[in-house]
Amino acid sequence: MKLFRILPLLSALLLMIASSSFAISIDELNFDQDYWTITDLSTNATGTSLFQIEVEQADYESNFGLYYIDDTSQSVTKFKVFDKSNEPITKVTISFLYDDSDWWITNNYTDDTTIWTSFSNVFGFYYEVYTGGTYDTSIDYTWYTDVALNSDDVEHIGTVYNESDKSAYIYLDDQNGGGDQDFNDMTVFANDVAPAPVPEPATMLLLGTGLIGLAGISRKKMFMK
Repeated sequence: MKLFRILPLLSALLLMIASSSFAISIDELNFDQDYWTITDLSTNATGTSLFQIEVEQADYESNFGLYYIDDTSQSVTKFKVFDKSNEPITKVTISFLYDDSDWWITNNYTDDTTIWTSFSNVFGFYYEVYTGGTYDTSIDYTWYTDVALNSDDVEHIGTVYNESDKSAYIYLDDQNGGGDQDFNDMTVFANDVAPAPVPEPATMLLLGTGLIGLAGISRKKMFMK
C-alpha cells in the first residue's frame, strides 16, 4: 500500500522538477536577438540545425518555425518546423543547402530525393497560436522574434543563447497584448545556431512601414510594466 502512495508523489515531484527546470524570469531573456544563422556548415548538404520541443504549458496550441524577409517581395516567408499537434521531446533536423547563388531548406534530407524550399541562411523564429486548442483550425496570432512584425507591438518571444555550444532556448508568451509574460507557454531548443545581424531586407521592410519606431516603443512598454 505504501508503494502505491509513494509512486504518485514521486511522479508529481518529477513533474515539478521538469517544469521548474524550464521556468525562467523575464530578466534572463534576450529580446534583441531577432535573427539567427546556422553554425554547422558541414553536415548533410551544407549544414543542419536540430530543433526539439522542450515543454508546453499552455491552454493554447502553437506551430513553430523559421521565417525570413524576402528581398524581392519585401514580405515574410515562413518554414514550419513543428505543428501544433507535436508533443514535447519531438525532434526535427533542419538541413540547409547553398548552391553557389541561393539558400534552400528542408526538414527531410535524403541525399538524392530531397525536396528543397527556397529560403535564407539568416532567419528569425515564429510561433503561430491557436487559441481554441487542439481542434482549432484557425491561427489567431503569429508572433515573431522581430517585435516590429507583431500585430500588438509587444515582445512574445525571448531567447537564451549559450555561445559555448552554439545552442538556444526559444521561449513563448502566447497571449495577445502581453498576457502574463511568463514565457513558458512553449519552449523550443535549437543547436548549431548563432545570433546574426538584422538582414538588409528586414531593415528595408521596417523602414518602409515605419515599424522600426514601433519596435522601440513596444520594448519600452513591456519593460516599464
